[in-house]
Amino acid sequence: MDLEYVNVACLNAEKNFGGDATKRKKWYRKIRQEYGVHLLFRQENWDILNNNQAIRSESEEYMPGMRSWVGEKSWNAVYVDMSVFRWLGTWPNPHPIMTGPPCAVTLQLRDAGPESTPIVAVAGHLTYCSVTLRKIESEIITAFNDKWVELPETGEFRHAVMVGGFDPNAFGSGLTLPELSGIQDRPHRVHRSHLLPDGTRVMDQYPHDTWAAAGLVDIAAMKARSGQTSAVAPSMRASETHGPDARVDVIVASRHIADDDLWESVEVIDTDGDSDHNMIFARIHRSRLAERLRDLRITAA
Repeated sequence: MDLEYVNVACLNAEKNFGGDATKRKKWYRKIRQEYGVHLLFRQENWDILNNNQAIRSESEEYMPGMRSWVGEKSWNAVYVDMSVFRWLGTWPNPHPIMTGPPCAVTLQLRDAGPESTPIVAVAGHLTYCSVTLRKIESEIITAFNDKWVELPETGEFRHAVMVGGFDPNAFGSGLTLPELSGIQDRPHRVHRSHLLPDGTRVMDQYPHDTWAAAGLVDIAAMKARSGQTSAVAPSMRASETHGPDARVDVIVASRHIADDDLWESVEVIDTDGDSDHNMIFARIHRSRLAERLRDLRITAA
């Protein structure tokens, strides 16, 4: 297992791979064995708790060393390599208005030690059919970047950092932004755009803009600005309803741990048609992150 990096991934496996156990097991193996993921953000886990949680058990069996937390309604889940992270607690659904309640856990990087600044790890999925509701949901998500955590050993309350993986159902900065006319399905045009006072529509980027304003950095966009343009390749496949290929899925991190030299790379991994979303895979320099978290004392997020 990779000791140089902390490997982070975000994957919306459509309807939990459509109930196909062969596809699930294929991607469990790829995530753990091929990519060596230590922190996984998953969306659309709807059947994971059915049948006495058999699918949840299956996921941990095929990703050995990973422990799972599943949010309300099984929309979102966080998987954690317990040899890399220490679990400090979980957070409830922040508001009943959330269509896909986020899953959030508090962790410490073991290399950073028990007195280091904790990490709130959040998996989320915003509503697909309402720009108005997505605005509200994206604003509520920012509360996870404003959490204080009591350290078990010392009793000190420490402001945590946040790392999250999301399907915001809105567009991030990328190589190209889809044009409204490219979405043939009229309801989806409404789902993906804002109406301006002059009657025209613009594509929805509100969640990304909100998170940036709240001190959450889009890691792929940051790497693209430093020359790694493939980091912002499309993460969602073209379809008759949703329109052209588009960059939707995103990994974000608190600005205090979002330096370009801290994050080595971001890749968009083709899911070979097993989902309508591709997987976002990022690598963080492990020793640098540990040093940062040991020394970090946040007074303002």
